[in-house]
Amino acid sequence: MGDAVNTCDVLVIGAGPGGGNAALQSAKNGLSTILIEDHPAIGTPVHFRRVYL
Repeated sequence: MGDAVNTCDVLVIGAGPGGGNAALQSAKNGLSTILIEDHPAIGTPVHFRRVYL
């Protein structure tokens, strides 16, 4: 079995708000873009930090 090879100009890991926007903007600017997300839902941050004062 051969190895699959994908090439792109921009590889974005994580489809939270920042990653989704980065992928969208790079694609709109004509760059070939791959967006990788591990979770079934996109657009929401996965990691939260709670701060108590």
